[in-house]
Amino acid sequence: MHFFQAQALAHRRTKWLVVLFILSVGATIAVTYAATLLLIGNIPKTNPRHRYRYDNDYAPSPAPVATTWWDPQIFAIVAGGTIMLVAGAALFKTAQLRQGGPPSPKWSADAGSNHKPPT
Repeated sequence: MHFFQAQALAHRRTKWLVVLFILSVGATIAVTYAATLLLIGNIPKTNPRHRYRYDNDYAPSPAPVATTWWDPQIFAIVAGGTIMLVAGAALFKTAQLRQGGPPSPKWSADAGSNHKPPT
């Protein structure tokens, strides 16, 4: 394989990786949003007009029930938190990789070599 063919293939694969990463972050936001709605009890009920068995005047009125899955305020909090977490982890890993890895055992002081690593 020639250099330019390999470079074009790597470029296409990188584009797919970026697309898949964006889709996975979107799926993470969607699942976290659904779990948040479930945890706070904001899931729409199937029967919003709950009737008591004997429908008497002394029965307490039913609690208000959510009628939609969409709550922009909760979605903004969940999406913002997820994006901040992913961005923070990416920045942390980038900074960690920028520092470089540990020195090679060949050039470490423990190996007993008086030579300095090549620069």
